[in-house]
Amino acid sequence: MTRKKRYLFSYLLLALALVVLFAANLFWGSVALTPGAVLAALTGRGQDALSVGIITQLRLPRAVMVVLLGAALSAAGYLLQTFFANPIAGPFVMGISSGAKLAVALVMVVFLNHGLLTSSLTLILAAFAGLVESLISFAREQSVKAAEINDYLKSVDSEPLSQGRKLYDILMRNNVTFDSLQNALPKLRKFIAANEITPEAIEEAEIQIKYKGYIEREKFIAEKLRRLENIRIPENFDFHSMNALTIEARQKLSRIRPETIGQASRIPGVSPADVNVLLVKFGR
Repeated sequence: MTRKKRYLFSYLLLALALVVLFAANLFWGSVALTPGAVLAALTGRGQDALSVGIITQLRLPRAVMVVLLGAALSAAGYLLQTFFANPIAGPFVMGISSGAKLAVALVMVVFLNHGLLTSSLTLILAAFAGLVESLISFAREQSVKAAEINDYLKSVDSEPLSQGRKLYDILMRNNVTFDSLQNALPKLRKFIAANEITPEAIEEAEIQIKYKGYIEREKFIAEKLRRLENIRIPENFDFHSMNALTIEARQKLSRIRPETIGQASRIPGVSPADVNVLLVKFGR
């Protein structure tokens, strides 16, 4: 059987299944109706008001709506495939340009859903973020064999690999950059060229990869400080009663009287150990 005949056969089966399910939706329910009663209700010759009401007001509109929604879903999938290169498949599959399109589409949907207008700058930033995230996703998914990368690693004074690694891990090394890697990895060069990745997006993706640990650490510190601001110190609390605090910390805390542990942590002379003592006292 040729491919064209297989497709035709599959479409006929789907059409038959649609007809059977559509009819089953009309016949069966909490109230079972005979085919004759359904046909009479559809043609306007039904004598039983209950049967006519069930078919014309409940089951038929519901069945038609399901068919229309299914067709709309198919059309939406076709539009996603055509205009966004199937963004549901994932950034590393669809390519970086599609990642930018997906980011723009999501921003537009969110803004329009809340009745807001999107500016050109917002769409440009969304596209840029989509580009960066797509390139990072590609690096996470792309495996590199030792044989195809070791000569490059030696040229940049980096230790050769003993086994394959992800491109993301290799980029975390010193002196390893996207630009220089393109000469050693044709797949990367082809990906960048095919998806028209801008130098700015490459630079931003590289920064996020190389400094991911530092960025996460700063985020953790910022979140910790935010939590400290929410832990209040009782008014007129006697800091001198806390022998676990250093003498300098007790003196300065008593004089300045901070309202929160966050404020106390910024006082010169109050050490991290003193802050931990306050956290134990007033709750983490």
